[in-house]
Amino acid sequence: MLLTDNLLDDIVSSMIPMSDIIVKRFRASGLSINALAREAGVNYAALYRFLHGQGDPQLSTVTKVCAVLGLALTPVDSPKRAAAPARVRARGARAKGGR
Repeated sequence: MLLTDNLLDDIVSSMIPMSDIIVKRFRASGLSINALAREAGVNYAALYRFLHGQGDPQLSTVTKVCAVLGLALTPVDSPKRAAAPARVRARGARAKGGR
């Protein structure tokens, strides 16, 4: 898989977990976990667990790691999520209207 500089594009186009993309970029970087933790300013143990699929890091940790690895997290509304609140409101409107 070819990684672009936009993490979101990689996730959407490949439909693989974000963590897999970060791990692939980490392995391609040639950095050690210790060096990545130091450059990103994150806890070594938390980073180790995340890179080995054992942890659930904070968004701030992921953001810092991505920055060092040359990846960008870009917030966007997915069409699926953007439509969900409208459906919830429609159901609520029907219930209140007695239909």
